[in-house]
Amino acid sequence: MLAGSLVAGGLVLLLADGDDDRRTAMRSRAATTAAPPPPAGRLRVGPAVGRLVQLPGRAGCIIDEAVAGCARSRGFRGANDVAVAPDGRFIYVASTRSDAVAVLARKKRRGALRQLRGERGCTSDRASEGCALGRGLSGPSSVAVSLDGRNVYVAASGSQAVAVFSRNPRSGALRQLFGSSGCVSHARGEGCTTGRALPRPRDVLVSADGANVYVGGNGGVAVFSRNASQGGALTQLAGRAGCVFERGDACTIVPGVADAVDLVESPSGRQLYVASADADRLGVVERGDDGSLAKPTQPARCLAEAPRAGGCEAVRALRHPRAVVVSPDGANVYAASQEGDAVAVFRRDEASGALRQPAGAAGCIIQAGGGGCAEARALDGVADLAISPGGRNLYAVSSKINTVSLFSRSARRGLRRLPGSRGCFIRGGVLGCSLGRGLTQADGITISPDGRNAYVASEHPELGGIAAFRRIRD
Repeated sequence: MLAGSLVAGGLVLLLADGDDDRRTAMRSRAATTAAPPPPAGRLRVGPAVGRLVQLPGRAGCIIDEAVAGCARSRGFRGANDVAVAPDGRFIYVASTRSDAVAVLARKKRRGALRQLRGERGCTSDRASEGCALGRGLSGPSSVAVSLDGRNVYVAASGSQAVAVFSRNPRSGALRQLFGSSGCVSHARGEGCTTGRALPRPRDVLVSADGANVYVGGNGGVAVFSRNASQGGALTQLAGRAGCVFERGDACTIVPGVADAVDLVESPSGRQLYVASADADRLGVVERGDDGSLAKPTQPARCLAEAPRAGGCEAVRALRHPRAVVVSPDGANVYAASQEGDAVAVFRRDEASGALRQPAGAAGCIIQAGGGGCAEARALDGVADLAISPGGRNLYAVSSKINTVSLFSRSARRGLRRLPGSRGCFIRGGVLGCSLGRGLTQADGITISPDGRNAYVASEHPELGGIAAFRRIRD
């Protein structure tokens, strides 16, 4: 597990990169159709703004094996999520296979990465390659940095925990908080505080105001307050306010939040959108002044590929959603359908946060066409999405065919693919795409807060790691 600008475990930070944000959002009342319409043809070609160029030589990728001219990683084999610090000077990498979080320095001019030396360069749940030893780090899949830059939070499914680190803003180094403040776990052990609704956590999100941390997983969404004056320590909200789920008495009941794999906050901070992979749903949750979450009072509380009970609205291209992002202007929400090989497009009502899918080809893009969606290339197994800080580009990574797909975006004209080979990167350089290195089993993508770089995390144990790209903004 982050899009729209800085992505940190799904956190959208509204930082300018020179893109034109002055276009106003168009609103539509078009409803989705019950029966799938015929194929809608190929997605239109847009301008080449936002194209990517992979950094040359060893600067272009960091992986465990010395192949493809990449730099060598240390303490992590394959990567699942990347978060960039707000000042853009350091990035943090979660590696599920290595039970580790790594720290890399970033050169702002080109975006090249260099792993810190010694124990500052990685923290692991087990002794490994000179890494510092941490707790609650078995199987980390998501990493997030607080907007004030003081903390890093890591969601680890193996430990059923969220690990809490303080961060040195000058060196980028991490130090896990002392004692039980250093982690919150679903099960007792490792000296962690015991938390609720944390079975197999998949994503962690720090709210833009820094007041709360949200952890999504098989148990729905766990809700914590964050105490910046006490090193960023977490306290779960009491009673039912401490979690949201679809059933049971222990949590607030909200449809569409079971099996949460990705969370994103609206620009106003008043809503959270939750991708629920196994349920084929996209949940909409209201956020209160104290950070608690509740079922919205407006219609379209959740969206689903095949609605069952729970009041969800039927939409297209939402099979096994793996990621969700919100545009910086708040006009659109996009969801990645891993099993549908598609990206679902929604228009967002600014007042209520409710979502509506446009009719026809404007409502989705898909690998092979069909369902009335527009057809695009290299979307087989979409695993993650990111939006540039100014909102002019959407980027998608696909794990099945090791690709990055590039789209131009506007609230008025929707999504359009970048022309020719500039429209996608792929390992092996086929399908009319540019050749990309370090993309094997691409699992996550993050855009730097200055909009200059894109970083792709790929999870293959030998050929996966971090691929680094320069973003052309004009």
